[in-house]
Amino acid sequence: AIPGDVYTWPAHKPIMCIDNIFVKGFAVRDARVMSDASLSDHVLVCCTLVPLWGK
Repeated sequence: AIPGDVYTWPAHKPIMCIDNIFVKGFAVRDARVMSDASLSDHVLVCCTLVPLWGK
């Protein structure tokens, strides 16, 4: 893996979840809270990760 790569499981799904992770090398765009999906004290947040390299 090169710096900035993000690997999640399962990789074949169109929307992948990252739980309590710090992601370096990406900007966050289109962040939104999914109010209909929550687990105990967790809230599902969806966003687009935009790589910062190659710009």
